[in-house]
Amino acid sequence: MWTALLLLGLAQAQEDAPSFTRPDRTAAAFVPVPGFPALLDRDWAGVGLSWAVAAPSTAAVAMISGQAASHPRQAVGMTLAGYYVATVAANRLFSGRALVAVGPTPGYSGISMEVQVAIPAGPNR
Repeated sequence: MWTALLLLGLAQAQEDAPSFTRPDRTAAAFVPVPGFPALLDRDWAGVGLSWAVAAPSTAAVAMISGQAASHPRQAVGMTLAGYYVATVAANRLFSGRALVAVGPTPGYSGISMEVQVAIPAGPNR
């Protein structure tokens, strides 16, 4: 039966299976270390951007949860959950090859500094 399907073109042969040149690092984004997938790719800009997003976000969550919690255990739980969410979000956002450019930009009142971050889009960055 498989031979008939192959002859009719309704089934793919095993030789036509896609080959990936880069390993899939989707699961590495869920490791609770900021920049872990970028670290595996040796993408130092992605590591720095992940830390620059996850650390202040965690500090903000800790300040808010400390004021909103009625018990210290609640504050610790909300802070740990906020840290994990911020870390996973930063890892998913900056796991590709992020390009960071810093340089002078001519402005209306002289020269100012500009930071540009280019994040590649796509499902398998």
